[in-house]
Amino acid sequence: MLNPTDTSSSLPVVNLIGYGAAGRALSLALHKAGYNISTICDLPDSPNLQFARQDGFSTATLSTARLEGDLLIFAVPDGEIESLANSLSERSDVSVDQNTKRIALHLSGALGLTPLQPFSEIGWQRAAFHPIQTFPPGCGAERFKNICAGITTDQGALPVMLELARSLGVKPMNVAEQDRARYHLASVLVSNFLPLLLDLGAGCLDGIAEDRRSAENALLPLMQGMLDSLAKHRPADALTGPVARNDQVTVKAHLTSEIDESTLVLYRQLTHALVDLAEREGRLSAEQAQIWRNTLEMR
Repeated sequence: MLNPTDTSSSLPVVNLIGYGAAGRALSLALHKAGYNISTICDLPDSPNLQFARQDGFSTATLSTARLEGDLLIFAVPDGEIESLANSLSERSDVSVDQNTKRIALHLSGALGLTPLQPFSEIGWQRAAFHPIQTFPPGCGAERFKNICAGITTDQGALPVMLELARSLGVKPMNVAEQDRARYHLASVLVSNFLPLLLDLGAGCLDGIAEDRRSAENALLPLMQGMLDSLAKHRPADALTGPVARNDQVTVKAHLTSEIDESTLVLYRQLTHALVDLAEREGRLSAEQAQIWRNTLEMR
């Protein structure tokens, strides 16, 4: 059983709003790191409050919680951050005096400090602390092991955010406010499209594999093997398949196979990009790369 009300730590006292997958993992990681989790807050009808109590945390609804800690964390969907900040910043228990430094932060990758502006106007510091990680249901503190986090902060909050990262064993990546969209795009490119690629690959096995799930299960070890390789090698060095082998015959066969046109269009575009990568990193010569481009543009 946790002891979330231990006040012996010199680390900030935390109130956290939202106990979904990311909120739970962060709460458990913070507790493990010695932070005092004062209260987990959510809407009255949220089942997550029960889950937080089962994990040993004190809970309260947003209307009854006393938000008097040093650190207020919004672990809620992006679209809810600004409206919550507007309503909560008007409460008496979030006031700041000259001897108090309080910080409001959210976990969004796409958003910067703007949604927390209502807190800035009453004297709080603001921060965006985005773990570059996925949080499946039921995950815990282990999801913060050996990851990076994109951090955008008001200047006064930076030391606290760096200490937060250090305590969690997370490598901080400073992200300027104007770079948040480009920063988040990086995460989307390497994560969000993997399910699509698996679905497209499984679709190519229709009529070959027993069913769609069997097709997915057949391809998953291949995807995991590539991820394992990428953990040890740079992308160009991990590159495998027809482009890496300069094997145009195989690609021509792919382009004339019986799959839907939208998949073929995407395949051409992705193979173009692979050729560019292979040429840039010396896996293909300029002459070889141009032959590839000519091949890919043929109908």
